Amino acid sequence: MKESTKKKYFYVAERFNLVFEEENFDFKVAVKKFLQDAQTRNTLRVYKAGIRYWVVGYCLFIKDKEKKKKIRKRLEEILENVTNEIKKNKKFKGRKGYRYSKRITQDKLKKIFKNEEINDRHKILIFIMLLSGCRPSEVKNLKIFKDNDKIVFEKIINKKTKKLVKKTRIYYNFEDIIKLMKKFKINKLKFERYNENTIRKIFSRIQERTKIQIRPYSCRNFFSAEMKKMLEPTEVAKALGHEKLQNQSYYGRSSKADTIFPKPVQIQANFEPKGEINPDFSQFFSPQPLLEV
Repeated sequence: MKESTKKKYFYVAERFNLVFEEENFDFKVAVKKFLQDAQTRNTLRVYKAGIRYWVVGYCLFIKDKEKKKKIRKRLEEILENVTNEIKKNKKFKGRKGYRYSKRITQDKLKKIFKNEEINDRHKILIFIMLLSGCRPSEVKNLKIFKDNDKIVFEKIINKKTKKLVKKTRIYYNFEDIIKLMKKFKINKLKFERYNENTIRKIFSRIQERTKIQIRPYSCRNFFSAEMKKMLEPTEVAKALGHEKLQNQSYYGRSSKADTIFPKPVQIQANFEPKGEINPDFSQFFSPQPLLEV
């Protein structure tokens, strides 16, 4: 956990402790009162994490291990129940495109690529992010090169695991990519290595000009949805750069249309995803026939 995150949670825990004392040490009442102040779902998430931080600190003073486990479990149950109740009953102030990336569809993508007001360099950026499934922070280190009759997208995942920098390579057939480029009227795959903030600004401009809600993570969601139609969960996790199979449950949840992407020939990664896919999300892995590009 980053130091800045620890400071944030510690600050929330301090504020909650004051409310806890005001409510005569009634945990449930204090949690309700404290969480009601959250104006957005993201703030609610931070408040909840801060209270958990407080719970850990509170339990440190209990010496009996069994009693500590029971009390911590009970407090976390109360916190979870109160949070779910607030989520159901309260209307939060949303910030456009902040909490969720609006799922982009094939029709919307075609409109974006046909729009003449959008810069060609920005179209190339979207095209590359769709084919690679990059996070905005990974675009800067993305490498694209030709290997015999294949085009390779090499992503460097920022997160380090045991002093290992995670890398993923996605191989496509050269001819398939050329066909897709012609379809979207993309002339080249050379792109400028924008930083994360610049990419977000570019997508905001595209949204203003096209009136289509699209964010950098919309491309990643679309990429995941397309890959789930063609690949096994382990391969999809490698393509997304996920260490756990469970993590991909949150990408590409609904996409019934046939894929417009070519199937990757091979996916290489210097890490092996662990765990199991949640059975509730297994329905989204449904291989479908490819459309002719």
